[in-house]
Amino acid sequence: MVNNAGILRQQCKLVELTAERINTVLNTNITGSFLCCIEAIKRMAYSHGGNGGTIINVSSMAATLIMPRQKEHLIR
Repeated sequence: MVNNAGILRQQCKLVELTAERINTVLNTNITGSFLCCIEAIKRMAYSHGGNGGTIINVSSMAATLIMPRQKEHLIR
């Protein structure tokens, strides 16, 4: 399974960043990745009748680059 889902929201000033906006990004980029991995493990695991497999999680350079007004990626 290749896990490559992620979102960025429209740029904003730090003082305009809301909890809802942060949660949307984190729920998609982090929680979504974990949920995909869990489902893939269930389907691939030998103990569940699967044939094994590989999980590849693709991340973004946005996590390490400083991008003006993209504060969500600074939260780790």
